[in-house]
Amino acid sequence: MLLARWLVCSNISNTCATDKLDSGCIEMPTKRKRRCKACGKLFDPTYDKGKVKQLVCCNACCAKYYDKQKPKSRRLAREVSQMVGKRSMGEVRFDADHIENKRAVQADYEPDSFVYTVEETRTYTPDWRLISRSGHTFYIEYKGVLDLETRKKMVRVRDQHPDLDIRFVFQKASNKIRKNSKTTYGMWADKNGFDWADNTIPARWLK
Repeated sequence: MLLARWLVCSNISNTCATDKLDSGCIEMPTKRKRRCKACGKLFDPTYDKGKVKQLVCCNACCAKYYDKQKPKSRRLAREVSQMVGKRSMGEVRFDADHIENKRAVQADYEPDSFVYTVEETRTYTPDWRLISRSGHTFYIEYKGVLDLETRKKMVRVRDQHPDLDIRFVFQKASNKIRKNSKTTYGMWADKNGFDWADNTIPARWLK
């Protein structure tokens, strides 16, 4: 049985200083940069997955790219937001406006998951984990729509993980939880013990 010893050359250029035939050195392909469809800058794509191809370099450019598309639809919004690893354009815009430029704090998108139980075990993954300047860790759940299923889920997670600091940022906190209800998203959060903000991150959260 013939055993071949493969050596990877440390020279990253197209030419190699060693004899490929003698050393078994092979050229490793370098990752191709891509030009952002919104700002034109070259970037390294990190969110390519399956049919999803990253065409923009950041959340801000993702929002600009989507704004230029016509006609718009929920499907298009979902597909474009996936270019930067998000689930909705609301999350993309929130990240662009309030997360990407907050260099004084550490922020990660959906880094942690927590098990909670209904009739069966499920997993909850908050949208963002932030670490404030004082070192306090808290989670942000960004919501455009706060439906009944989400409200039930969040109460269960709160009860089963009382040590977690989960806060809401609502796209519009004055929205009602259902038609003909007097309860707004903000009122619901207050009633259930969640800190919340209206479409921004308060400075006090970052201290």
